[in-house]
Amino acid sequence: MGMNGRVLHGEATVSCICSGDPHQCNAGEVAVPVIDHGNWLPAVEFSETEESLMVSVELPDVQAENIAVSVVDNELSIRGERVEGGVSSGQTLHSQVSFCRSFPMPVKVWGEHATAHFASGVLHITLPKTKKKQGPRTAVPLH
Repeated sequence: MGMNGRVLHGEATVSCICSGDPHQCNAGEVAVPVIDHGNWLPAVEFSETEESLMVSVELPDVQAENIAVSVVDNELSIRGERVEGGVSSGQTLHSQVSFCRSFPMPVKVWGEHATAHFASGVLHITLPKTKKKQGPRTAVPLH
């Protein structure tokens, strides 16, 4: 089953609005970032070709050094945080808002050959498909 055009948003206890399984979501869902109790769940879009799964994550106001991507037991995990600021009573206030998104992949992916590129507030991840069994954990370098 293809995943083209799937855009998901999170709730407090699941990875997406479709019962926690991004593979069961309907194509064309509307992306809505959610903030709940200091946690932020950025919008995620999945697409697929014969060779790879692609994931795009909207991360406005996030610095590349505050993003971590890994593949653990064929599950993609994306973590990060952004610093938010404001002014109250003449004082500058800063707070950190973190997120963690994890998605089981519908096919085996080659985490060791995954790539991640961050530009203009959008994280693009490419996960090559494989039929081989992969190691338990792979950190994906961010470029």
